[in-house]
Amino acid sequence: MDDKLIPVIARARNGDDQAFEILVHIYYQKVLNFFKGKLQDEHISLDLTQEVFVKVLLKVKTLKKENNFEAWLFTIARNELNHFLRQKHKDKQIYQKIVEEFPKEESFNLKSSEVEELLKELPEKYQTALKLFYLEDKSIKDISLITKNPENTVKSWLYRGRELLKSLLLGGDKDD
Repeated sequence: MDDKLIPVIARARNGDDQAFEILVHIYYQKVLNFFKGKLQDEHISLDLTQEVFVKVLLKVKTLKKENNFEAWLFTIARNELNHFLRQKHKDKQIYQKIVEEFPKEESFNLKSSEVEELLKELPEKYQTALKLFYLEDKSIKDISLITKNPENTVKSWLYRGRELLKSLLLGGDKDD
């Protein structure tokens, strides 16, 4: 890290918005490239980079030493990446758990066909999102492009679709 940045970091710690903007200008591309290298997904990388700088803005006052800024920044980026990957893994585990909740004596193919039947009871938008995400292993970005809907809409469909599917598995009715 360049020693010339230490006063800028100190000013940012004291709430100077212009100093913070300078830091964003200097480090934004580095953080974005970090995510791109790990994820190979431009949109998710952009989202995670934004999240990192929001957290930096909120927590910069807790930075103990200005000369540790870059390491601290990339620790936040690494933690954000790990959180994202855990969440993605958790989503896939939920689907797997749904499949596994069928009676043990039935074959896997029967379980899959039953899940397919339950999926058919969901509204079309939830069916499409769940099938693309879990069965075709498409990213949220890809689903957004396929369905021509914003990524946050796709995330909402996945969440609501999982909730409705769980409800159907437990013998309830769909609400949507």
